[in-house]
Parts: sequence; structure tokens; C-alpha cells
Amino acid sequence: MRKSLLLVIYLFTSCLNYLVGQELKVKNFQENLTDISARENQVLDVNSNPSAMVKIYTGLTGLVIDGNRGIEKIEVLPGAVWVWLPEGTSQLKISREGMPMFVYSLPLELTQSTVYSFELESDQLFSVIINTGSVSAEVSIRDSIYNTNSTITGLLENKYPIRIEKLGYLPVEDTIDINESNLYFSYALERSEQAIIKINSIPVGAVVLINGEHVGSTDFSGYRFPGEYHLQITMTNYIPIDTTIVFDPAAQNTYDFELIKNTGWLNPIIFPTDAEISIDGSSVIPGIKELNAGSGHSISVYKYRYRILSEAFQVSRGDTLTMNFTLEPEQGDLSFIIEPGDADIKMNKTEINLDIDEDFKLRKWNGSTQLTMPVGEYSLKAKSKGYLTVDTVFSIPDAKTKYLYMTMPVKKLNRGSAIALSFLFPGIGQYYSQRKAAGAGFLTAGILSLGASGYYFYLSESLAKEYNNAKSSYQEETDVSSVIENRELMDNKYQSYLDATRLRDICLGITAGIWFINIVDAGIFTKLHKPVLQGNIGNSGNYNLTASPGINSVGASLNIRF
Repeated sequence: MRKSLLLVIYLFTSCLNYLVGQELKVKNFQENLTDISARENQVLDVNSNPSAMVKIYTGLTGLVIDGNRGIEKIEVLPGAVWVWLPEGTSQLKISREGMPMFVYSLPLELTQSTVYSFELESDQLFSVIINTGSVSAEVSIRDSIYNTNSTITGLLENKYPIRIEKLGYLPVEDTIDINESNLYFSYALERSEQAIIKINSIPVGAVVLINGEHVGSTDFSGYRFPGEYHLQITMTNYIPIDTTIVFDPAAQNTYDFELIKNTGWLNPIIFPTDAEISIDGSSVIPGIKELNAGSGHSISVYKYRYRILSEAFQVSRGDTLTMNFTLEPEQGDLSFIIEPGDADIKMNKTEINLDIDEDFKLRKWNGSTQLTMPVGEYSLKAKSKGYLTVDTVFSIPDAKTKYLYMTMPVKKLNRGSAIALSFLFPGIGQYYSQRKAAGAGFLTAGILSLGASGYYFYLSESLAKEYNNAKSSYQEETDVSSVIENRELMDNKYQSYLDATRLRDICLGITAGIWFINIVDAGIFTKLHKPVLQGNIGNSGNYNLTASPGINSVGASLNIRF
């Protein structure tokens, strides 16, 4: 069957007549059984069936092609037009500006996924393609210059001498014979020999890129094919060079460039002076810095416990830019309310690093206030008469407010406890009742009376010993002249002893009286000096530490019962 089909095609192509139309004609229609382009580049028709492909080889341009069943896709290539058509197509319509429409009845209906081809020519002016592969060159035809790999139109049937030239390649000279069957010409260009190219700069050491490839640094020397190159020369703090050079060893092989410096200076003035500086992400030593001009830079100034300052800047070529930076300490706000309002408040900063921290070292406040404080950890202690001492720790974050509300628990006073403490020693019960003045008075009186009692007790004991010794001497004395003297001594010692015991008893009585009065005072006045608060005090005290809604605030509540 296939042999019969090929025989039909052969007979058709052998008897091919030139189609209706005076200028277009078809040659060499055939089915390409070994060509699988239709399968590799499959296009489905409207019925989702694979299309057939017709390859039209021609040097003509501006063709408009249609089929009796439509066209699925058309692709124009150098020297050819590929057309995808539905299965069963039997006729093509080809038109071109300035020519009548050419209707071509195919020798057979097209079959899906099959490739067919023919040549399309004109019997008047011809269009040719001179192909030089991946290299685009110039071709001269009768003193006219054209580009290869593109369609050259308007040529009559004739023989033409041509010359193909491309810098870096050996020239090609040939004669082409243009006729209706000879419109496509292909040539392979050969590279010419490499030669040494030298690229120098002042100053040396600049980076050299040729066609985007890093090849080294100036002064550069290397082998290259003759041709056109994109040259870039860059060096830090210099204006880059970006140009195109045409390397023709016969004309020039050395290229000299002078780089122009492109820098300015930055003079940062910093406070505190020991702050650290970073420019474009790299730490630098304080002082005037030379930087690349015309491009953006950034500077950051930072120091522990200070807020970082960052700023973008740009220096002008040849100028000095002065920038002033004054760092602010990291600070936040504390807003607190402590009840009762007359409580003595002490705050102590956990870690002292800066002079500003000293301002909050054991300072006292009372009541309620709002403070601006250095960032860090703090402890707070509140004391007030009639209340339990409370303390807490808190932290101050940067640029935020910490809210504290503290209600000090009432100190419950017990008469029995006050009496028991006063029994132990005068004044302790008064101190327990937070009557500091009374406590100090009883404590002082107790110490003095007890001390005096102890002194006279010791003195009376010593004088008793002296009296007993004098009495023994008197009783044992045998000398009549000394008896009277010893008796007087004994009487004096006895009188001193009596005086000391009298004072001892008085001091002991006073001490006992102070002790008694102290105990009675503690028992009577303990309740009278209890703090008077609004509402029912009850038997428990509450300690509340809360953080009100604020920036990054944290809430806490603590309840303590006594």
C-alpha cells in the first residue's frame, strides 16, 4: 500500500505543473516517512486529534497560508515555514503581498502525525538566505551589505559573487547561483588565530571583566580572538569603566585607561565618645573615613544600654560630610500607686552601669508618681506605720511604661503579743505597736534602770565584802591602841554598804516600776494606735501588685493573708 502511495507521489511530482498564479510555484511535494517532527512537536486539532505537518521550504517572506479545513499552528523559520493542519486537509491557499492568491490542491489528503514537505518558489524576484550558523556576519553582494541568517529579498535569477566577513573569523569568498531551486546557502565560519590583548589602568590592580567574565586585574595580558568585546574595569573608590572595544590585532592590541577617584569623606562626631561605629555593616575605628561617592551608605552608632542610632547617607566626590550623633540612654517609664500614700518607698537598681543609674540608688519616694528611669531590673520596698513591709522586683523596658499598683496589708496588732514582748524587755511591745517614740523611751529607761540596778547590786556586794573584812579585823585586833581605829573603819564600811543597798533597792524598784508601767502601757495603748482605714479591716491584709494595660505590660496579682 505504502509503495503504491509513494508511486503516486512520484508520478505526481514528475508530472507537476505550475499552479494557478503567475509567480508562485510548488516543487518536490513528498511525504517524509522518516521525519518525526510532527510527533516531537505535536499539536492537537479541534477534535483533540494529532495534526499533520507540512514543511514549506522557501526564501519568500510575508506569506499568508490557509487550508480548506483551517490551520492549527504556523511557525516561520529561516528558509522555511512549518504548518500544522487537521487530518484530511486537501488544499492550501497561499498569498503574498503584490501577488495573486495561489490555490494548491494537495496530491493526497493529509494524515495525522505525518510530515509532508515541498518547495515554494517565485519566477520573478527571489529571496535567499545565507546561513552562517550561530555566528551572525556581514555578507556583501554586488556592493550591498546584508546580514547573514536573515532573508535577503529582491534578487533576480543570476550568479552573484559574495564575501562573508566577521571580525575574529576568516573571510569567506564564493559565488552563489540563485534560481528557483537554489535559494538557501550555508557556510561554516572558521575562527582566526588568537592574539595577545593588553588592558592597562592607572592605578593598577583594578578588576577586569570581558563579556561579563572575570579575567583578572590590571595590568592584564591574555590571548583573545579578534572581535568586539564588552569591557568593564572596576576598583573600589573609583568610577567604573564600562565600554565596548573592537579588538583587531592589526590595528591595536593595547588599551590604556586612567581611573578617576570617586570618594568623599565622612566625619562622624559621636557622644558618648566611646560608642562603637558600624559603616555599611562593618565595624570601624572612630575618625574621618574615606568612602565611595555617589552610592548609598549606612552608619550605625551603638553602645551598651544606649539606643542605637542608624542613618543612611551619601558623600559627594571630594567633599567631607560631618554627621553628629548623640546617643540616648535606654529609658522607660514607671507609673505606680502605693497605698497608703504616706508609705516610705525605696527603689534599688540591681545593676549599676551608668552614671544615670546612680540617681535611683536607694532614693526614697512616697505615695504615687510617674518616673522616667534607666532600663534594667529594680527592687522596691515600701514601709508604713501600721502596715506590713512589702517588696517586689520589676523590670523597666526601653521606651515602654511599667504600671504598678500596690496596697500594703494592714499589720494586725495583738494586745497579748504586745504585753508578752514588753514583759521580755521594756519598749519592745511599743515597737511592735509601731509606737516608736514610746518604745524608744521605755527601752532607754529600762536599759538605764537595769544598768543602774546592776551597778549598785555589784557595788553593794563589794562593800559587803569590805565590811566583813573590816569586822573580822576589828574582832581579831589585840592592840588596845588599834581597836578604836578598826572599829571606826568597820562602822564606815557598814555605812557605805547600807547606802549602796539603799540605792540598789531604789534602782530595782524603779526598774520594776518601769517594767510594770511598760507592760501596762503596751496592754492599754496597743489597740489605740492601730491605723484607722476606711472600710472593714478584718483579720487579713491584701497585697496587690498589678500591671495596668500599657505598652508591653505584664499583669500579676498576689494575695497574702496574715
